[in-house]
Amino acid sequence: MVLKIPALSLTVYYLPLRRVYDMFLFETVTELNNYVNDLLSDDNELSSLSVSGEISGFKKYPSGHCYFSIKDDESVVSCVMFSTNAYRLDFVPTDGMLVNVSGKAGIYSKTGKYQLYISSMSVKGKGNLHEQYEMLFKKLTVEGLFDYSHKVKLPLLPKQIGIISSSEGAVIHDIVLTLKRRNPHFSIILYPCAVQGDDCPIQVRAGIDYFSKRNDIDVIIIARGGGSFEDLFGFNDEKLARAIYSCKIPIISAIGHEVDHTICDYVSDLRAATPTAAAELVLPRLSDLETGLYNLSYSLDQAATRKLESEMKRLNMLRNHKALYSPMFNVTIQLEKLRGLKRQLLSFENNFYNAHIVSLESLKNYLNVSFFDVLNAKKFEFYSKIDRIESMSPLKVLARGYSFVTDNQGKAVSDINSISIGDNIDITLSNGTASAQVIGVNENYGE
Repeated sequence: MVLKIPALSLTVYYLPLRRVYDMFLFETVTELNNYVNDLLSDDNELSSLSVSGEISGFKKYPSGHCYFSIKDDESVVSCVMFSTNAYRLDFVPTDGMLVNVSGKAGIYSKTGKYQLYISSMSVKGKGNLHEQYEMLFKKLTVEGLFDYSHKVKLPLLPKQIGIISSSEGAVIHDIVLTLKRRNPHFSIILYPCAVQGDDCPIQVRAGIDYFSKRNDIDVIIIARGGGSFEDLFGFNDEKLARAIYSCKIPIISAIGHEVDHTICDYVSDLRAATPTAAAELVLPRLSDLETGLYNLSYSLDQAATRKLESEMKRLNMLRNHKALYSPMFNVTIQLEKLRGLKRQLLSFENNFYNAHIVSLESLKNYLNVSFFDVLNAKKFEFYSKIDRIESMSPLKVLARGYSFVTDNQGKAVSDINSISIGDNIDITLSNGTASAQVIGVNENYGE
């Protein structure tokens, strides 16, 4: 019987337990799970606890509920954080984060799964595995192991495919089934290996080395199904990455699902979202090949037909050509062409001569006109300068009524103070000179 008390939002279970030979008898699995859940709820330590761990497999659903696990190096526990508590988070939880969580332990009745119901969560730091991944990713990126220039192109139609994967489980079954469905004309060699744990990278490297020593492998597929970041961590090994990089055979990485990304994916020649997708990438459909061959054959046939028709038309034209009936026909045509070229040459010669004669006459006329124009301009300039020089001549000044006076020593008299009454002076006019004696001086002249 279940008694619900709405006011306190509690559920109390009264279990009709019976003892049978010193054992509790539960009528249903639900009663058992509810009983165990009550035991956990009544435990003071488990009903209010706090623990630190690394987040793994975090998922948040549209409802706002968050489901994930926290783990350490040895153990893992499932967690759920309902939307009423998740909305208060001040960060976005991601795989690899170290967090402190608080809540209580309980059992989900429908599955009997033990889990923690988280009420609060805070960041503590990043997990070691993610730090190792990021450090290795940066290191190999700098070294160029992920560069596309090093990628090896896949063969169009591989005859023998090497597969490195677990011999058990759905992965190898799905790959083989997909390959057979697409094209039955192939063979595979499986190198079984661990796809999880410490032995995983060692055994995968051994598989690569095994196929590299063979001479009959066209392409290698490294495959495993989905899993958590920790489950796939064996494919984040540095030695494995360098083995893939050094392999001369093209390698397809098909690790996990589309959202999973490992170092193996980045260094391989091609990454497939899933093992099934790898099978689709490595081998074309037989029907596609047949269609391609048919289209190619049809195109070649059409091209050959068009070429044959074109050559037949050309042959018919040549067959009906006059040259076949009259041997002199071609000679006549060539002579006519020669006469035409001769006429063109004579015409060109005459035109060239006439054009240059006209050009020379024009140049001559231009030079004559230019010469006389320059000569007249220079004459005009010459006479103008002569007129200016003559206008500045002292004789011209004297001709206008001026005179030039010198004392008895021949010095020019330019100042009234330089002569005195009784001095003899010479007066030069435009047509001669006259001697005179100063009989008076007027110093106020011009005032």
